[in-house]
Amino acid sequence: RSDFAESAPAAATVVSAGDGVAIEGFPPEKIPLGEKVPFDTEVFQGVFYLRLRNAPSPNEDVDRHSAYFDGKKRFFQCVVQGRFKRSGMNFSDIVLGGVFEKKMKGMPPAALFRAIRAFLETISPGIVFDIAADRPKVLSPLGACQTMSVDLPGD
Repeated sequence: RSDFAESAPAAATVVSAGDGVAIEGFPPEKIPLGEKVPFDTEVFQGVFYLRLRNAPSPNEDVDRHSAYFDGKKRFFQCVVQGRFKRSGMNFSDIVLGGVFEKKMKGMPPAALFRAIRAFLETISPGIVFDIAADRPKVLSPLGACQTMSVDLPGD
């Protein structure tokens, strides 16, 4: 939901910056790629793991990194593991995606943008797709993520 996207506590804010990547709270030379990074927010406690196709981590085996990306159209992987600290949360209020600090360049014409947005909203109900905003965002309900595993603690 768009109102949720503005007020949600961020576990980690990942922002593209030109050809580089920035993660709020980490200087560019210390971005934690290929390692588990603990975080704790008001509603969730856990770790995240981030890989970028063209930025292998010194903390990860090169062959393992290559095996994940080679022959596939993947650009990144973000894994989140942890637990919600509150019960009774609505599944529809939990979103994944990106909020960017800078306006995007090379936007399509308005009519084409509206068509793309309508198509995405049809195939992914609940998506927040606003790449023309001053702070562009693409957020999708948690239930729409590509791969999900829900396990009991210790499993």
